[in-house]
Formats: sequence, C-alpha cells, structure tokens
Amino acid sequence: MTLTATDRISPEARALGEFLRAHREHTPPERVGLPTTSRRRTPGLRREEVATVAGVGVAWYTWLEQGRVSASRQVLASIGRALQLSDGAFDYLLSLGGYATPATPPRTEADAAALAFIVEDWQHGPAFAVDGWFDLLAWNRAFTGLWGDPLGLPVDERNLVLLLADPRRSEALLGAERLDVLRRHLGHFRSQTAVHQGHPRLRRLYATLHEVAPDLADWWVCQSMDVLTDHDVTYRVGGDSATAWQSALRLGGGELVVLQRGRTPRDRALLTGRATGGPRDVVPYRDRIRTAPQLVEAS
Repeated sequence: MTLTATDRISPEARALGEFLRAHREHTPPERVGLPTTSRRRTPGLRREEVATVAGVGVAWYTWLEQGRVSASRQVLASIGRALQLSDGAFDYLLSLGGYATPATPPRTEADAAALAFIVEDWQHGPAFAVDGWFDLLAWNRAFTGLWGDPLGLPVDERNLVLLLADPRRSEALLGAERLDVLRRHLGHFRSQTAVHQGHPRLRRLYATLHEVAPDLADWWVCQSMDVLTDHDVTYRVGGDSATAWQSALRLGGGELVVLQRGRTPRDRALLTGRATGGPRDVVPYRDRIRTAPQLVEAS
C-alpha cells in the first residue's frame, strides 16, 4: 500500500474523506449499537468505532478520511453500511470512490411529453415534474396559481429548491412549515446532484442558495441525503389554509413527478380555485440578487 503525499491528494479523494468525516460526526453511537457515555466529547462516532464496525484497520480508515489511500468497492460498501447511509448517500459514496452507477439514457422528447401529460391533467391540486437537478420540467395551473408561472423566470432559475429556499415566496405560502418542506426536498436534491460534485452548474446553484437564504448557510454545506417520502403540505391560500398529500413518482432518468391532492373537497377547491385567477407576479432571481464572482461559470 502506498500513501499519497498530502500535497498530491486528488479532489475526488479529498471529497471522499470530507464526506466520510461529515457522516461519521453526525452518526450517534446508539444508531450502530454502541453505548453512549457521559465521557464522550462529541455526539458522533470516533474513527476507531467506524473502523471496528466496518471491519477495517483504524490507521487505514484514518488515511482514507485524509484522502491518502484508495478503497475497493467492497470496503467502501462495508463502511457505508457501518455508517447506515441512506440509498442516495450510499450511491454517492461509491461514486466518490470511482464506482459510480452507470448513467441512465438521456430523456427523449416522448418522455418529456408523457411527463407533461401526467402533470398538466392533474385536477386535484398542484402538480409538477423536476429533473435530476430539480429543474422544473412541467407544472399544472394549480401550481402556477400558487407559486407563479415559472416561465417568468430565466431557464436556469426554474428550480424547485430555489423556489422553496426563497423566503419571499415560501414563507407566504408555507408559513411555519417552510423549513420542513425545504428539508425534505433538499435531502433528495443532494442525493440527485451528488454525482455532479464540482460541476459549474452545481456551484452556481449553491452560490445562489447562499444569496437567497444566507441564514441557512449550514444547510448548503451539509452532506446529509435522503429519499423524498410522501408527506402532507399545508398552504396558506388567501386568508385560509389547505392541506395536500404529496406523492412523488420516481422515474428511471432521475426525474420526479410530484402530485399533490387536497385532503378534503374543501382543500381541493382552495388549491385549484386559484388556478382560474391567472398567474401571480414572478420576480426573476437575477433582478434581486446581487451578482457575485462565484456565480460566474469557471472555465
């Protein structure tokens, strides 16, 4: 085994080490069957504990976190199981180690038409479809009635995470539930975009998120991932509120079709009634966010 010099560590190896360290430090001992004592100085796992549970040497695991050694797929899988990573985080761990899942074929025009057909004909509440970047592909009139028409935004800003993170939009619609709804979608967004680590588009998205919601700076650097699960979403509609059950259909190309159905006939009437009122004003992000150097695409 050859150790890589610290000044020769590749970006991929460094990212792998940072990913492992972040998840180790946020994994409570009891989750992996270890006792919690009052003498423990940090809430997460120690390196030796991860190494023991995964069945690898402590020194070797330390070097792996430092980016100085490589690992086989089998060993990375053992570490992923030891940390009890979600499916998305587990796939990302393997991709950082050079064992990425083969890319899915690109979406065809027929696929896009099918997505639009499902979404636009949904009559029970808001519906939309996003791609692997969480860019909006299609939406129905109920969605437009609540969030405004995405066509009023520049193409690269028609992004669901940007909409949910923007307090000027989401607080008015979601109130106190805004952060919970954002957190649920953000975990899935991270798992979807993890394979694009270092891509200029992803850097621009996170830079915009920092600008839109600087109070959530810790969220934009967090590496926790999760799969979007079905849940309730409660909207503020005028002076009233309406609750919808949200279900997400996952497609092979990374797309999500998200359908929201009002819980009661009254909820459905409130959620779809605004669709007849025409789209609300939409202020493009570029008109209100200060242009920063980090938003410029790297060559």
